[in-house]
Amino acid sequence: MWRQRCHSSNRANSGRASLEFLVAGIVLFVPVMWASVVLLEIQKASMATDAAARHAVRVFTQSTSLDSAGRRAERAVSRTLGDFGVATPHQITVECQPRSLCLSPTSWAVVTVRTDVPLLGIPALPLSTPWAVPVDGTAAAQVSMYRGIP
Repeated sequence: MWRQRCHSSNRANSGRASLEFLVAGIVLFVPVMWASVVLLEIQKASMATDAAARHAVRVFTQSTSLDSAGRRAERAVSRTLGDFGVATPHQITVECQPRSLCLSPTSWAVVTVRTDVPLLGIPALPLSTPWAVPVDGTAAAQVSMYRGIP
């Protein structure tokens, strides 16, 4: 068996494959990581708004007056969003069915919590206004006939 040494006539390309692999890897890795972080932030805010709406509607339907119900629902939303680490401003909407009898037994309350998730900036694209994705969570509950009874 004869072995013959292979002599390359193109010595200029030797050792460049690893460099090309690293450059291509970084060019692909950075956008994928950016997209992953953005999607995680959106998912976190989505879970936070759902949980906040669920807690707020529970607190709202257990209250005995509309004034205390609104304050308690706002506190529940702020605390829940804080627990999830969502520090962006939020809006709370409470709708009752029927409208005139908001906290009467067997009426329904629907709480919607909305917030905007700011997207991380891309250094190559300077923008005057940051991008944001609106996220909301909604929960509904019926007011119990036994509300307010100790």
